[in-house]
Amino acid sequence: ADSTELRSILAAIVPKIIQCSEQLKGQEIGNALYGLQRCTDSTELRAVLAAIAPKVIQCSAPLKGQHIGNALYGLQRCADSTESRALLAAITPQIIQCSETLKEQEIGNAFYGLQRCEDSSELRSVLAAMAPKIIQCPEPLKGQAIGNALYGLQRCAD
Repeated sequence: ADSTELRSILAAIVPKIIQCSEQLKGQEIGNALYGLQRCTDSTELRAVLAAIAPKVIQCSAPLKGQHIGNALYGLQRCADSTESRALLAAITPQIIQCSETLKEQEIGNAFYGLQRCEDSSELRSVLAAMAPKIIQCPEPLKGQAIGNALYGLQRCAD
């Protein structure tokens, strides 16, 4: 479980995220979510996800491959919830609009972060958006990227 201090920081930052009037850039979104990778599921973490989801939707420039990989990788300890599903729904259009070819590590990281997501329409939308990105990747996936990608699919129903 996260420390009381960490949970206090998460709770304190939520209103600041909500009050932020500037549009977050892709790198800022990717970094913010990547930073949550070690946070365990909590009310405070879910509040952060709920606060960031609208910022992802408002981001006018499509996220780049690294931003997508980092953003999804950061969800690895987030339990399946309304808030995590809202974030998946918010990031799906960004994945579709990404004109950049994702690198093998970005693909592996993105899927690895989905490991606690249960089968849902939001998860299936992310998977559908990612499938062409895998096909477009010009480099072969290395062992770690393959392992990370497939490991992240463990809760997906067929």
